[in-house]
Amino acid sequence: GGFYFNRGTFNRPVHGNPSHVESPTDTTGCYRLFLGDRIHYKTALKAGVEHGGYNEKSGKYACVFYSYEPGGSTATQTDTLDVGNSTSESAHSYVISNQKWSGTSTFYYEGDDDGTPSQDDGRSHGGYSQFSASINSTNVGVVLRRRMDYSVGNQKAAVYVDGSLVGYWYDAGNNAGKSWRDSDFLIPSSFTYGKTSITIKLTYVSGGWWTEYRYWVYSLSGLPSSQAT
Repeated sequence: GGFYFNRGTFNRPVHGNPSHVESPTDTTGCYRLFLGDRIHYKTALKAGVEHGGYNEKSGKYACVFYSYEPGGSTATQTDTLDVGNSTSESAHSYVISNQKWSGTSTFYYEGDDDGTPSQDDGRSHGGYSQFSASINSTNVGVVLRRRMDYSVGNQKAAVYVDGSLVGYWYDAGNNAGKSWRDSDFLIPSSFTYGKTSITIKLTYVSGGWWTEYRYWVYSLSGLPSSQAT
């Protein structure tokens, strides 16, 4: 909808705009399937749609959500690192190199509650940070979630688990006005299965400095191994 659906209707495997009537009022229908970019959640999801450039437009909207689930919980939070908290950092053997900043930030998240500020302490670096994390040994993968300062653009880091390169964590763009963002990185079970603890190292690659305020660790279960790897 970046061009207000003025390029004609279309249908594609995971997204489309199958209907669009411009008169007497602009009416459109569209769909999006989240397959490769699954949304992780605990017990519920809250979704919102921004109407206009600053959510200032009115209109009639209706949405339908559906999901395919294997049944039962598939993600269990097994650890949390509070960056900037000395007790939490010590408990997780946290180290950082080439630190660029440390302190406390008060920002807003994007979305329906974007008028509510929240505060957290954290750090940023142009070198690396490393910490240990507890996981379930029978996991079929691990999700690492990070609270970041999204006003710092295009942050990219290499992710290592127990010394092995897993991949690259990249958040494109930035938002200087609503600067809190929680970003997820999936660690395949080939790096985590059979372990109760892993050492995670995040090495700065490019973009703005790597910012980190909090890490949540989720052990995945109940999914076929092919989906986790």
